[in-house]
Amino acid sequence: MSRRRFVEQERRLAEELSTKFRGTASVDITVLDFPFKKIRDEDEKNTERLEKLFKKQKGCRDWDIFNHIPAVIRQDQLDAALERSNISSEALLEARDGHLQLEFTAGFLLSCLRGQHRALAAKASRGTTRWTVDLYDLDLSDDLKTTLIEEYSCEKKPDDGEIYRKIREYQGYGGGGNPYFESRWWALLHGISSHKSDNMKQIIRNPDFRAAFDIQLDVPGLGGGMSLGSTHKVFGMKCHEVRLLPDDYVDVLTFQLMLSYLDDNIREFWTKIFRGDRQAMLKVSRADVKALELKAPGACRSDRLSLYGQLRDGKIFGAFTEREREAIWTDILSETTDRLIPSLSSFFADVHYLKGPADCVKALVELWPDETVPSALERIFSDANQETDRCIIQRPGSTFISIPGNRSDRLELGVLQIWISAMRDYFEMLPEKEDDSLVAKPRSQPNERIGCEFASLAYRLGFESEEIRHQIQRSPDEEIARKALLKARDPTRYKYDDAAFANFVEQMVRFFSTAEKREDETMMDFEGYPKTLKRKGIPQTGIYRADKSSLFLEKLHSIREDQSDEVTSFFIRRSVYFAFFGKPNRASREKLEKLIEEEQGRLVEQNRQEQEQWRARLAREEQGRLEQKRREEQERQRLEQVRLEQERQKAEEERLEQVRLEQERQKEQERLKQLRLEQERQAEQDRLEQVRLEQERQAEKDRLEQLRLEQERQAEKDRLEQVRLEQERQAEQDRLEQVRLEQERQAEQDRLEQLRLEQERQAEQDRLEQMRLEQDRQKEDERLELLRLEQERQKVEQERLTRMEQKRKKKTEERGNQQPNPARDKSDKKQTTSSPSAIQKNRKRATRIDFSKLAESVTQQTAESRSSAPVPQIQEDIGEQAIPQELQAVAGDTSTSTSNLKTPTQRPVDIHFKIRDHGKWRLLQTLSVDPSDTSELERFVVKYMRKHEPIYTYTKDERMVKVGTCFEDAIADGENTLYLIPKWELNNGNDSNGKGSNGNGSNENDSEVPQSARKLLKLS
Repeated sequence: MSRRRFVEQERRLAEELSTKFRGTASVDITVLDFPFKKIRDEDEKNTERLEKLFKKQKGCRDWDIFNHIPAVIRQDQLDAALERSNISSEALLEARDGHLQLEFTAGFLLSCLRGQHRALAAKASRGTTRWTVDLYDLDLSDDLKTTLIEEYSCEKKPDDGEIYRKIREYQGYGGGGNPYFESRWWALLHGISSHKSDNMKQIIRNPDFRAAFDIQLDVPGLGGGMSLGSTHKVFGMKCHEVRLLPDDYVDVLTFQLMLSYLDDNIREFWTKIFRGDRQAMLKVSRADVKALELKAPGACRSDRLSLYGQLRDGKIFGAFTEREREAIWTDILSETTDRLIPSLSSFFADVHYLKGPADCVKALVELWPDETVPSALERIFSDANQETDRCIIQRPGSTFISIPGNRSDRLELGVLQIWISAMRDYFEMLPEKEDDSLVAKPRSQPNERIGCEFASLAYRLGFESEEIRHQIQRSPDEEIARKALLKARDPTRYKYDDAAFANFVEQMVRFFSTAEKREDETMMDFEGYPKTLKRKGIPQTGIYRADKSSLFLEKLHSIREDQSDEVTSFFIRRSVYFAFFGKPNRASREKLEKLIEEEQGRLVEQNRQEQEQWRARLAREEQGRLEQKRREEQERQRLEQVRLEQERQKAEEERLEQVRLEQERQKEQERLKQLRLEQERQAEQDRLEQVRLEQERQAEKDRLEQLRLEQERQAEKDRLEQVRLEQERQAEQDRLEQVRLEQERQAEQDRLEQLRLEQERQAEQDRLEQMRLEQDRQKEDERLELLRLEQERQKVEQERLTRMEQKRKKKTEERGNQQPNPARDKSDKKQTTSSPSAIQKNRKRATRIDFSKLAESVTQQTAESRSSAPVPQIQEDIGEQAIPQELQAVAGDTSTSTSNLKTPTQRPVDIHFKIRDHGKWRLLQTLSVDPSDTSELERFVVKYMRKHEPIYTYTKDERMVKVGTCFEDAIADGENTLYLIPKWELNNGNDSNGKGSNGNGSNENDSEVPQSARKLLKLS
């Protein structure tokens, strides 16, 4: 049902509920009638629960809206009651607390939709005579009436059986369906448990199980045993459907363990006792099923007397007449001669019991996808090692007989005997801690011997698989011996020798083989045998062990129907076996029993004949043995005489030999004495020699040990030195890494600062443009000032060179007036060579720089806002190696001032910053600068000089760097490096050199820039 339709239906019902509502009143509790009680059976436990609740609340609290009972009434009946009670319809409609008391005529019954258990509990409570009801018009729609009937406010939630019945009824079972109410019950189930909801859907999807569980719709009393929380085990055990299809057999042999229990056991029983009358089956209540389930009145006298008394008094099947009850009782007796009365409660408990045997059977074969356990057994049935016309039957005492049968019989009987063996021995194959008071649940450590015997039985019955072969090939005695040895001593604290361990296992296996089998396997007396028997589910441990000797095919299929005062444990096991595997008809059971008896008679006669032949053979063998014994006795006596004579002669010879030996012994003793003395003397000499050698060896050993210790000490010293060097290297790496991280952090801060500045420029574009023009003007002024200063310096330098030339000429003239002197001539020649004029004569043509044109070009560039005007041409006739140092500095300053005019295609230049730190130069940071935009470098220099204490920035050629020309200054000498010298480093340098301080030790030039930063602190 779609959500839209569901919501529409809810809205329609709400409107009808409001329209048909007539009011709330308090009525006499005796007028309440529940004609719809069949919708929900009376539940004594629920009534008792409400009684206790009312006592605890010290009242019924019928005025509580959640305790109101809905009722329907015709309008004319309501009008008469209102007139009788002197109440208006408006007042009744407005009253919601039930204080208005409505009186009816004598004999009137008010039809209530629900609340039966509340009314019963209220009647049982003292002092409760009235109850609050909500009155509705009798003309309610079926959907609204059903909604009010199935409301569970403040009541016990519906159990699994009622939920299953409601969903199936609204799905259309037994009549028309109602998707709306089906959706409501699905929602209720999902709210209670999503797990149960999933299990319910799984049942609905399987038509066979859906039809099987629908028995509770035909017999409503069975719904009390429904357990939606356990149905997943039914499918999870992989035993719910089996089809055995022999290769050479045309018929289909089908075992359906779960459906057999539901259909052939539960449905068949309840259908037979009511002889197929569905209307009679609908009268069965949960109390009836509760009283009858797991009873066997046809086989147990105590059950028969107890149930018959209740049936005769009408406590059981009270909805039937006495004659009908007697007829039902007769059928119950005939159907319970060899089984318990089944129910859904017993089904789920016995499914839990079947899990143990099913796990044992699963160990014999690997299940394919979507394959069940019995169908897998059919797949591995190979009919190997079988006679073509015989079937093998296992009997108590580990014996086997064979009866006539074909391949189909061998398959059927083989599957049954495997399951019976699993039911008989599952406790040992999957054991748990032993306690007779507990149920026989599987344990964690299996019994290897029982598992091997179980696999051997399957193989002997014609089943083959890898799992069966693996179990048979294992030696259970070796496994038991190995585990016993390991268990005797904790493997975590002790261990065995590997070779000896295998020998110990073999010895224990030999000890096991000395055990002799009992002639007659008597029943063991089990202690702790429970006084009461569990009639469903897993049996107690003591009961399980007592029934092992009876769980064989011939005993389970026996036709004997013993009567007893109490139900026996074997009767319960056989009832469970028939429930899952089906009860064979009497003819087949008689045939099987007759075949077994005939085979037993044949074996008895065969054994008698073999025993007679054996006795005759034994008599003949005994007579021959006696004759042989007589001859052996005579021969023994003769040999004894010969032996005595030989012993006498031998004794005399031994005496003479003894005398001779005594003489030789004395001589030998003398010789040995001399030899011993010689050996002792030689031994003493050897000992002394050994002592000397030992002392020498010890001395050599001490020397070698001393040498080894010295080597180890040296090695340890080298290792420690290596460790120290490694630590220093690691520390240096950590320091460099810290410097790198600091540089990266600083670069990231610079990048963020640049981003912030860029955002500010975008926000205030006009103002920033004006500032940029002002800055460009200042830079241009600085460049022009620099050019002017450089020209002045060149002029001063030229004047100095001129003066030097004049002095040189004057000295030359003076020397010309003197007499020639070779040494002086040589000195003059040397001075002439080093003079500026000589330098200019010997120097090749150098680069000519037009400073005036350069200044005009820079000015024009600034005025045109960095337009694309070309840079003044610098004519170069030859390389820089011929240019004087003084002119190179000027040319460098001039050429670098035009770096901002380079094309954007130039690659970035890495500018290195080195700072003077404790007397050493340390690399501070490296910036990658675009020659076309040096603003980032300028910002860094300004920021660093503002952020830290006064710092002076220089190039390597001792020139102080200005902010506007920092890029040109850095690349002028080709090293791309700027040197940062803190002021305190300059002071330290002055103090150490003893210069620049007055008598008081103070620096007179602290406030001024030191000359060439004290020659870069003698960097060169």
